[in-house]
Amino acid sequence: MDQRGWGLGMDSDEWMLAPASARLARRQYLKALLRHHWMTAASWGIYLSMAALYFAFRMEPSEVPVKKVLALVQVLGSFVLLLVPVAVYMLSSVPLDAGPGIAGLAFRCLKLFGFYSLALWLIGYIGDELYTWVLSHPVDAAVIAVSLAIVWMIAHFSGAFPTSAESSARISGFVTAGPVETPTERDIQYAAAHEAGHALVYAALGRLPSDVMVVLHARSDAGGVLGCVSAIRDTHQLTEKAFAEWYMLVFLAGQLGESVLRGESTLGGSSDHQRWLEVARIYLSNHYRGVYYVAPQSMFEQAQNDAKLESLKVEQVAALRKFFDLNYEVFKQLADRLLEARLMGREQLIPFLRRVQLPPGFPLPLGPFKTFEAE
Repeated sequence: MDQRGWGLGMDSDEWMLAPASARLARRQYLKALLRHHWMTAASWGIYLSMAALYFAFRMEPSEVPVKKVLALVQVLGSFVLLLVPVAVYMLSSVPLDAGPGIAGLAFRCLKLFGFYSLALWLIGYIGDELYTWVLSHPVDAAVIAVSLAIVWMIAHFSGAFPTSAESSARISGFVTAGPVETPTERDIQYAAAHEAGHALVYAALGRLPSDVMVVLHARSDAGGVLGCVSAIRDTHQLTEKAFAEWYMLVFLAGQLGESVLRGESTLGGSSDHQRWLEVARIYLSNHYRGVYYVAPQSMFEQAQNDAKLESLKVEQVAALRKFFDLNYEVFKQLADRLLEARLMGREQLIPFLRRVQLPPGFPLPLGPFKTFEAE
């Protein structure tokens, strides 16, 4: 039986013959995966419950206009349920064997079906009463409808509703140019250097969360990702300066790690640099490095901003080079171990990160510490 669904590239025979440490690491990975995605699992349950609610307690309205609304929603809703997933599939070019892409498509379908079922149930349950009340109080109904529309627009356009990108955990990963069925040995070596580079900077935390992990995939996923490091979230609403400075170093460390170990870098760090830019712009907007224009109004102001970004990046790359020079042997051993294990959790990372030396002035996101702690 093929067990590749979790992205570790092990079938059942390999699993049984794998050493105990490898099986333990993969169990830890699955537990961490469940912890990371418990909200997704809960969402699946909610949408299934919404659908079950409609089919278990379905009611038919008696008012003719309400019946017409119900029939029209059923027809148009069915059309949307069929059309939207197909359109998403066609436009995104999700390969048939892409587990993450298919899973996302299935979740989108279930979400649509859940809200579709809820809408039908509400029409049948309160449609007649609502229709009668609107006929009796047309002015009140219009006032409520307009008020709700205005409040929704305020919340929507002000960004009160988080996007999926804002609500999800950030992951630093090595990305190929596209999905590759079987990556070459060269690809894997670059990916190992990339992910080990990210992970090495975690030594500045002083300790690791229990669910941290570094993964090298047996094959790239639908997004072309060959490996990833679980992100460290800032649990505070207001991000401190040191955390932002450290976070930017994490994003830059992947591609620089490739150069340090392989003598050359690849194009796999484009998403890291995009995230670096996001954090860097917010950081500079707080004027930690002088004047930075949040909304530049002229070519001069834009040039000033570009110069600030370039200066910050040059400074941080220089700091990372000192960091890698100081810890070259540890870095190389970490990358080699990742190549061998393909997955490293907290217990496997700590022995390496304890040996890391931090250069003077290196940002400490969780505050100063004497030694790297186990807990």
